[in-house]
Amino acid sequence: MNIYHFHCAIRDFICQSQYFRTVPPESGGTSGWVILEALATLGGTLVIAVGAIVGARYARKANPSISGRALLRPDGSVVLVLQPALSSPGLLGIRFSKDEGHRSKVTVTEVLQSQGGLGDGAIYEAFLFDGEDYVGAGETVAETKVFHMPRPTDDLVGWRIQFFVDVGKLLRRTRWWSWDADGFVEVPTSNRL
Repeated sequence: MNIYHFHCAIRDFICQSQYFRTVPPESGGTSGWVILEALATLGGTLVIAVGAIVGARYARKANPSISGRALLRPDGSVVLVLQPALSSPGLLGIRFSKDEGHRSKVTVTEVLQSQGGLGDGAIYEAFLFDGEDYVGAGETVAETKVFHMPRPTDDLVGWRIQFFVDVGKLLRRTRWWSWDADGFVEVPTSNRL
């Protein structure tokens, strides 16, 4: 059923209603058909507006993911290889933000063991995907980021990795949809470059 048929169905329902009474124009009243057409048009417009709002909200979706691997170098330092990916399963594509405060990025946070439990250490970050990059509906875009980490200390357990994506809303570019993904990479013990 398309919008025109829906509009006609609403109009026909109102016409057949026992509560709808027309006042003939000859008696000085407004034609009931004018009121009926106005109500049917208003109802159809309301349905279209609600559908557009729901469609704009749910047609744009993103599924971020991130994976990582740590490799020991011969000098004892670590190369951390991260692979963030973003798929767009919605009906609309996704254009990454150009705004400096909302650019897509990956962060690496050291996870340290102490007597009180686990805590955060140094934080490293890198920006991804230029503001001109675009993920079409049904597509996936991926990138690889390499971090050269210093030699692991004895209290280092691993690294928490996170991928953040912000996308400007269609009509209000000052508002954002945000998605994120995270994971954990343990300190390597044997796999060397």
